[in-house]
This record gives sequence, structure tokens and C-alpha cells, in this order.
Amino acid sequence: MKALRSSSAARLNGRTGSPIAWVDSSACSCALPACDTTRRHRGEMRNPRRNHPAAAGANQRSSHPMVHPSTSRSPCANHRLRPAAVLLGALACLAAGGCDSRPTQNPRMSQFVRVLFIASAKDDPTWPVVQATAKRFAEKYPLTAIDVDAPGTRSPKIQQDLLNAARTREANVVCIMPNDPAAVQPIVSNLSLSGIPVITVGTDIPGARRDVYCGPSELDIGRKCAAACGQILERRSKTVMLLHAGEEHPVYGARLLGFRESTRLHGPIEILRDINGHNDAMRSFRLMKAEARRYPRIGCWVLLDDWPLRTIGDAERLLPLGVTMVLCDAEPRHWNRLRDGQFQALIGYDVQVAIEEAMFRAIRVARGEISDMTRETYIPAEIITDKELPRWEARWAAWREGLPTP
Repeated sequence: MKALRSSSAARLNGRTGSPIAWVDSSACSCALPACDTTRRHRGEMRNPRRNHPAAAGANQRSSHPMVHPSTSRSPCANHRLRPAAVLLGALACLAAGGCDSRPTQNPRMSQFVRVLFIASAKDDPTWPVVQATAKRFAEKYPLTAIDVDAPGTRSPKIQQDLLNAARTREANVVCIMPNDPAAVQPIVSNLSLSGIPVITVGTDIPGARRDVYCGPSELDIGRKCAAACGQILERRSKTVMLLHAGEEHPVYGARLLGFRESTRLHGPIEILRDINGHNDAMRSFRLMKAEARRYPRIGCWVLLDDWPLRTIGDAERLLPLGVTMVLCDAEPRHWNRLRDGQFQALIGYDVQVAIEEAMFRAIRVARGEISDMTRETYIPAEIITDKELPRWEARWAAWREGLPTP
């Protein structure tokens, strides 16, 4: 091969009548660098100042050693050098065993990632969805281990303990579906500041230094609730009784704002009574019962969460039959109330998408890609009526099996 390269160079030298630029094959993976060298060569012919003796030292330090032609040669001769240099580059590639065109693999993609996913509770309807989604996700990304855990029943204290154990469980990143955002806020901030990123799922933790949120926007939930009222009250009195947790609440305050700002777009809707249950189940239940007796012919009751339902059994009615209600919660425990007419609409979101998005972003955050990501991934809120309920049930059945939305 060396003889072939030498004879080719000799023939080319005979055609041009001058020495040419040699390319070191050990520093070249294809013929393109030879073309670049020739362009530099031609540039010196066009710029006489570069042939000044002061520039000779810089040229000699080039990574591709060059023997410069005489300044008496015409520029036309350099055009004949270009195909010669390309041919020499190709010969150099052959001598080196050919050019490697395989793409360079990102070394971060081969990094093993352990995710600790803390769900709401093992008796919560989202628990089997988390388990099935984690199993399918780990099969898709074999360099990922997802450790799924949760309290037996909703318990902020146990979620705190699980968060504190993240380091001993060797988690690279933590995902959490918080039961009580305020209770876990300090621990979430401490974990993130100590180098273990935290992703909140379903419900955000305002004020915490979490890294990413995946779930519905509280503003969007409030707006969708107002839109549902507009649909239900199309031919009825557009007056509502609104049960909320106060403007100052870190989570439900945004939901309340979204509802209030959207009422004028759907009717407009008049908020007859504004009832603050202060995020307390028993207080909300008592206030709602008292106001329902005072205003029996109200157009619709709006519950920004299921606070009063937490105090009664599944078979017990919250208000007398015939009272219209909209609830900002579409989990399975409320389906029978929608089916038998206690509620006319539920507001929900695609739980599986939120969980899967959180797991995917957990991998990216653990591999140092957070600067390329948006910190909030919002899942659209949806209105579920009795007509949409069969399809909503089918979607949940698929999520429990780890299957995508049908």
C-alpha cells in the first residue's frame, strides 16, 4: 500500500511539477481533511502576506505537515491540486482500513438509573396504574430500575419516611405523588439541594425546590370545571354554590382562580355563595349541608375537591336527589355517583401519561439533561359526563394493565 501511495504521489507530482500537501492517515478518517488542507494551500497562493517568512513558523506547526509551493506558480496550478489531494486522502483511508461512519454514542445513555417512585397509597386507585406503568417502562428502558413504594393507606408521615430513605435506597432520582404537599415540602427541597432530583406527579408542591412537575395545571382544572357548569346549566339557572379551600391555599388557590376567571365565559355563571371549607373534610361537609338547606333550588354545586365525600360512606348520598353537582376528581371511587345522577360531571386527567412522563423525565434528569427540559409538563384536564364514563372506565382498565390509552 505504501508503494501504491508513493507511486501515486510521484505521478501527481509529475502533473503539477511541485510538491503537494501530504495528509497523515493516522489523523484522518476520511478524504475531507485533505480537501481542507488543499483549501488552506490555495489560500496562501491568493494571500501573499501568508508567504512572508514570519508566517512560515506558524505553517510548520500545522497538524498536517505541508511543503509550500513556490510563489512563482500561477493560481491555476492549485486547481489541479484539489483532485490530487482528494485522491491521496482516499488512498490514505484505504491504507488505514477504511473510514468509520458509525455515529458516536452518547455516553450518558449507557448510565444506569435507579428511580424511587413514591405513590399516594397502596389502597389508592392509582397504585396498580403506577405498578403496571413502571413494569412496562423498565422493560422499554433496560438500564433503568424503578423502585415503586407507597404507604398502605394515605399517610403524609409515611411518605416523609420514604423520602428520607431515598439516599439509603441508592436512588438517583425520586418521583412522588404527594398526599399532603405542605407536609413533604421541606424534605423535597432538601433532597433536591443535596443532589437527588425530585419530580412531583399529579399534584405539585408549591414553594418546594422540586425539579420537574408532571400532571394537570390547577388553573386548567378550574377552567374545565367552569366549562362543565356551562354545559350542564345551558337551559337552567346559571347560579352556583362554590366549595373551595381559599385563595391563599398553595394548591387549591390556583384552581379557584381558574374557575372564577372562566365563569364569565360560560353564561356568564353567577357564584351565588362562596364557601371556604379551609381544606378540611368535616368543616366542608357541615357547611355544605347547612347551605344546601338554605338554597334548595340552586342551579349547581361546584366542589373543587372531594372534601365532604371523605366523611360519608360510598352508599350515602351527599345531597338530595335532583341537586346538580360538579366535582374536580374523576377517580374510580366517584364513578357510581356519576352513574346514578348524584354528579353530572367529573374533572380528571390522563393519570398514566402523567406517571410515564415523570419516569421518562426522571431518566433525563438523572443523566444531567435537565437544562434542556421544561420544568412543568402539564397534562390536559378533561370533562367526564355519564356519556363519556364507559370510555373513561375502559381507559382506566387499560392503564391498570400497563397498556396505552385505547
